[in-house]
Amino acid sequence: MVDEGSKHRLGHVRRLAWGVLAACVGVGGSAGADPGREIVPPRGSAEKIDGNSLVKASLLADVAAVTPAGSGTLALVLDVEPKWHVYWRNAGDSGLPVGVKWTTPKGVSVGDPRWPVPRRYVTGGTVLDYVLEGRVVLLFPLSVSADVAAGTLLDIRGKVDWLVCKDVCLPGSGEVALRLRVGGESQADERGAGVVLAAAEALPRPASEAKAVGLNVRWEGLNLVIEADGAAEMRFFPFESDDLVLPDDAISTGETRGSKLVLPYPESARGAVSVGGVVEFRRASGEVVRAEIHAGPAPRS
Repeated sequence: MVDEGSKHRLGHVRRLAWGVLAACVGVGGSAGADPGREIVPPRGSAEKIDGNSLVKASLLADVAAVTPAGSGTLALVLDVEPKWHVYWRNAGDSGLPVGVKWTTPKGVSVGDPRWPVPRRYVTGGTVLDYVLEGRVVLLFPLSVSADVAAGTLLDIRGKVDWLVCKDVCLPGSGEVALRLRVGGESQADERGAGVVLAAAEALPRPASEAKAVGLNVRWEGLNLVIEADGAAEMRFFPFESDDLVLPDDAISTGETRGSKLVLPYPESARGAVSVGGVVEFRRASGEVVRAEIHAGPAPRS
């Protein structure tokens, strides 16, 4: 018999295996999809439905002009068709996270994304995914080196890939592009700045502020215990793990009513470099708090 924790970890193995197969045979849309859902091919479908039409991608920035050695923030906006979803950085037991491949001029770099908090999505009582719905905004730090001359035009392009699912799963992709100017002083882009600000306000607080918002995190053996001051309900979204160090039975242990989560982990958590994720909790007042946590490895027995 396979325990629930093993099922969860096997989901990641299955998704990776599908990804390798898809790369070999050119059917990337089926990679990692829930085996309980139908995979609809992007072309030749009788329903004439495709993943490109279900998600619209666009790119904004909080600056219209940036100085040499300056910085800004890019906002990748995905407008997902109602009742459909794409996947968070840790997709869960099925699906694939949104991916972006950037093409930038020399002297320009784009950093790692900052992800919004997902929603738990349980299928058939056994498959747990972490999904994003509606308008999804990923924020990317942008930096320009000091040797980029004023007056230079910067063309920033991204190739975005996603898997969008409801009753079926469909691959999709899109191209996004943005032109910025290098000037003697930075200039804000009003529309882009508004989108970036709104998205940033909804992001989880960094792990360095977890205690300040009322979170206490500790290991008790192989149980990761998370307590939140005044919480009426809590949920945990684990980060992706290359070595598959993920909570056991996350369907039942990953959320609770009350102020204490107890998350059992496998033995491999003792050798993990880091164990982390996002905690979301709601206080009785209705206030919703979100923060990242990093717990480090479980203690050696």
